[in-house]
Amino acid sequence: PYTTLFRSRYLKYTDWINKYNDVGTWFSKYAINKNGWHEDELKALNRELEIYSAKRGPEVLDLPPLSVHTYEVDMSEKLDKLYKEVTNDIVNNCIKKNPDLSSASVDIIKEAFSTVMSLCENPNILATSATDLVSDKYKEKCGKYNYGTDYAKLDVVDAILEDEIEAGNRGIVWYVHPKTKDVIIDRYASYKPVVIDAKLSEEDRDKLLAEFKTNPEHKILIASQNILATSVTLIECSFAIYLETAFAYETYYQSTGRIYRIGQKQKVRIYHIWLNKSTDLFHINAIEKKSDLVNLLFSRQKPILNKEQMRDLFTGQFSVN
Repeated sequence: PYTTLFRSRYLKYTDWINKYNDVGTWFSKYAINKNGWHEDELKALNRELEIYSAKRGPEVLDLPPLSVHTYEVDMSEKLDKLYKEVTNDIVNNCIKKNPDLSSASVDIIKEAFSTVMSLCENPNILATSATDLVSDKYKEKCGKYNYGTDYAKLDVVDAILEDEIEAGNRGIVWYVHPKTKDVIIDRYASYKPVVIDAKLSEEDRDKLLAEFKTNPEHKILIASQNILATSVTLIECSFAIYLETAFAYETYYQSTGRIYRIGQKQKVRIYHIWLNKSTDLFHINAIEKKSDLVNLLFSRQKPILNKEQMRDLFTGQFSVN
């Protein structure tokens, strides 16, 4: 619904969000703040639009079948070792920040969880991270990790793309982190991907999307969920692969709607790939409950977790129910 609202005032997406929302959260200064909507402004705008709007139920959409496929894979030996070492380092550094409590505060747990999420998705991200929860020697190890040759999720993406494109289908590979994008552009160059990232102007982005839609030689679109999750129709695609998944459920959900919407005539497939014994397991839980990952874990603001519970949290064994 918000896509319609911001277009009604002839605002660009980022301008609209900043007008109606206190943008920024603990994990990203660009993310929509779920509790930061300017309610009076939104109510006034909704009143203006009431005479032009109509509600349509799902029964009239007549969309083709949608299937969701989930792959849970083990880490490679190298990543498993690095994950355990860095996670242990993060936990110990959290404890050092709270010597009087011998446990970690909610804010530090949030920072730690975000850091471990980055480790899980692409260790190279931590090599240049400003966080002090990762010691320099482990940042160096993360920088030397070969994401392109030793990341199990990519093997699954390889297989999915081979099968889908051999069958004559086109699709999207969704990413979140720029370092990940740089690797998969080279890895899947043979599919002549069109790449949508934050560096593009709105005009250049629209030109690239038009090129993708009209030129079937481009087999895949490589796109940031934070950039392309809304206001675009891509019914030329019949599948979407989530190599990485956004923290915010709304961003993830909106991104699925780029290919599964009015006008789509093909069967649609959504692919998720998760790492076992990692923070990925919380992402699965969040999507199943249609909840933001952050809110699912930290909405209570308590309890304070001890060292053992933090380790369980990062390995997906700590219950949040």
